[in-house]
Order: sequence, then structure tokens, then C-alpha cells
Amino acid sequence: MSARRRRPTLKVDIRDQRLPGGRFTCSARTTSAPEFRRREAAVRALIEAGAYDILARITTPGPRRLHLSDVVIAVAAGDIGSLRISCGPSLLMLGQSIDRLKQRKEATRAAGTATKVSGVAKHIESFFGVVRTRAGTIIEDVDITTITTRQCEEFLTVPRDGAPWAPRTQVVAHAYAMQVWAIAIGDEMEAAERENRRARMRTNPWAKIDPARVVPTRVIFLTEPERDAMLARLAGTPMRAFMAVGYLAGLRIGEAIHLRTDIDVDLPAGQLRVQSRPGEYAWTTKTKRNRDVPMSASLRAILMEHVRLGFAGDRYFFRAPGRDRPLGSTTAWHWWVAAYDAAGIKHGRAEIDAVVYHTGRHSFASLLVQAGVSPMIVAELMGIRFEEVIATYGHLAPHNLADAVAKLESRPVSNESSTNGS
Repeated sequence: MSARRRRPTLKVDIRDQRLPGGRFTCSARTTSAPEFRRREAAVRALIEAGAYDILARITTPGPRRLHLSDVVIAVAAGDIGSLRISCGPSLLMLGQSIDRLKQRKEATRAAGTATKVSGVAKHIESFFGVVRTRAGTIIEDVDITTITTRQCEEFLTVPRDGAPWAPRTQVVAHAYAMQVWAIAIGDEMEAAERENRRARMRTNPWAKIDPARVVPTRVIFLTEPERDAMLARLAGTPMRAFMAVGYLAGLRIGEAIHLRTDIDVDLPAGQLRVQSRPGEYAWTTKTKRNRDVPMSASLRAILMEHVRLGFAGDRYFFRAPGRDRPLGSTTAWHWWVAAYDAAGIKHGRAEIDAVVYHTGRHSFASLLVQAGVSPMIVAELMGIRFEEVIATYGHLAPHNLADAVAKLESRPVSNESSTNGS
């Protein structure tokens, strides 16, 4: 008499475009056809509810693995949420990882960077479904493991407010999103190692997505004759000194409009000081680095004329008539536009070869590098890193290799050398 053949364990195999990878398969862990149908129906109910985090637990090995019989009971009771609650606090949550990234940026980066991170984080949370109170407390979070590469790609390609992403904005969003997921992956791998289990998440979906390519624009700058002609045309106006601190000292527009009379503009010492400050009209430098910039003779003369003509305020060096507070952004824009109009120079951001206020800073650095000034000194004057000077302006430096080698022969021979050589 032959042995009774054991029935094979049935398998749940569901194809659905809503699923990560488009398919969900697992052992039903039963040989009973009626029980199999109940368990398959329970899985389909999870799919319809969008409970992909719970589905992930069904196929995840280890102590947190969810048995299909528990799913059947929860679905029958209409209490799918109890399955999610049982997952505990070790779930990889999107909102929590975003908060971790914000904390890091606020502690180690400039205020402007923290603001950018907050802006990108707000879009990520809105797109993927994280809900917060007005105070910022998370009331509905999302398990990162349920988010697919396709969804991440949609986040970067779906137009915002009816307009496509700007390439540079897309690159920034992609970079910060990668950091959010990297934080979650790192935490999960550490927890998995500690609990002697397999990590639920090892790869970053954003690494598979190529953001838009940002085409670098060439650095536009005015030549020395063009710069001097423009400043000459502005004689007798407050715009002359305003443009001069950009072209002759390399100040950013924010640094220029926050200069304080006799504090940041030290005419007797011939020095400009760029520094953060608290109090009324509090202001922080872009890189959190204060710096002193010596005035050239021509810049000092222009700034002294600015004071003599009564354009400088008691507190702020650049001000609108009748006011003594930092120049407003709109007024500053009108000033540099009028300055370029007076000189007949094309301006604005619409065309690649047009100039803006920041062109003065580029001109300052470009002319210094062309004159053979050390990039390290240029970096110190501008308040940026040495590598940035090399990357942006290095191609303008003199590259006469023969002259460089010839300098070895032009050094005077010391008496000691002559004596030893005799």
C-alpha cells in the first residue's frame, strides 16, 4: 500500500500595478483551499487599503514577521490599524527621518541652508502623505519602505503649481531627499545588527534616479575700463558707492545693504567689515564667517564722497531718502538696474550674457586672478573656500609656464651661496 501524498502548500501570487514592483508573492502557509481563499482575500484587502507596510511584514523574516492568519482576523474585524500599531516604533518613518535631517542642518549649516531643507521637506511630506499640526507635531507618518522608486521619480517630474521643476531646484530636492532616506537606512541597519536580523531596507531608491542636469553658465564680468566708465557715469548719485562696494570690494548685495556707518564702513582705517549682528534688523552672513576687506584708494574716495553728499545715514550707509534702515530689496534692485541703464549695459537674468548686481563680485575676483593675485588671498577677501576660487576663476589665471620656470633664475644669489660655490 503506497504512502499518502502530502498536499503542497499553496502560494499567494497577486499582480497589481499599485504594488512595489507590481507583484506580491508569499506562501499561504496552508494546504486548505477554503483557508487559502480567506488569506488571499485578506491580502487583497490590504492592497486596496494601501497598507503596503503591513504587506512588507508578511514577507520579512525575523521576530516581526506577520502571520497571514493574524491578517485574516484583523481584516474580518475591520481593524487593519491594529496590525500597523503592532509593528512598534522601529518602523522606518519618513517624517521622523526628515526631522533628523533638519536637526543636522540647523546645527552644522548656515540659516539659508536650513531654510532650503525645510522647503524641500515640506514638499516631500505633502507629496508622500506626512501630516503635521501647525506646531510641527507629526500626526500621520509614512513608512519609507512602502515608497517606491517610481513614486520618487514622480515627485521630481510632476509639475508643481502647473510649472515644471527648474533644473537647479530639482537637483537640490534630489540631494536632500537622498539624505533623508540615507538617515533611515543607517538607523535601520544599525537596529538590525543590534537585533540580529536582516535589515528591511538597504538601498536608496533616489540613487536610481538621475535629476536634471544643470548647465553651468559662464562667469560674466566687466573689464576694468567698463567698470570705471560705469562708476564715472554714476557720479553724484548714491548708486555709485552702492555699485562700487560690489565691483571694488566683492561684496554680495545682502552684505552691501547691511553696511553700518562708522561700524562696518571704517573710512579712517580704509576698511570694510562684513559681520553678522543681532538686535534690530538682525542679519547673518551667508557663510557665517565675518571678514575684513581693505579699501582701494579709488573705493575710499567714492565712499567719502557718498558721505560728503549726505547720502549715508547715521546708522546705515545705504538707505532710501528720509529713512535710516537697511536698503529694501526692491529699492536695491531699482538702484542696480538704473546704474546699468545709465552705463548702457545689458542687465537681467533672462539672457546668459546680461549682468546683475552679483556681476560686481565676479568682476572683483576675476580681475584679481587675472592680475596674478594668489587664489588663497582672493578666497579670503571674498569669504569663500580656496577650492571655489580655483573652480570658478582658475581659468583666468596667467598660465605662462616659461615665465614661471624663469623665476628660478631671477632670484638673487646670496653671499653664502657665492662663498660656497667659489
